[in-house]
Amino acid sequence: MSVLPEVWWSVLLGVLAGAIYTAASVLVLWLSRRTNRFVVVVLGGMVLRMVAAVTALVLVFLYIPVVIPAFVGTFLFVFLAGIIVEIVWLLTRRN
Repeated sequence: MSVLPEVWWSVLLGVLAGAIYTAASVLVLWLSRRTNRFVVVVLGGMVLRMVAAVTALVLVFLYIPVVIPAFVGTFLFVFLAGIIVEIVWLLTRRN
């Protein structure tokens, strides 16, 4: 039994979207260590990332033919892995 190319394309897009979100998260955390406004940078970056992620997901659903369960499933998996990385990074942060 083979997997359709549309499913692989959807999985790839989901992983890519989640990886971009995670990379943006790591970038914001890295920038927050270089400033004395840690809370403002982290919370502002989180709001901007969430708005960008929701906008990107809506645009993908509207304009790119993806298999929605495959796309959403892989996006959520990578997204949650990125959030776990972010939480661990914040908990191990040293002043």
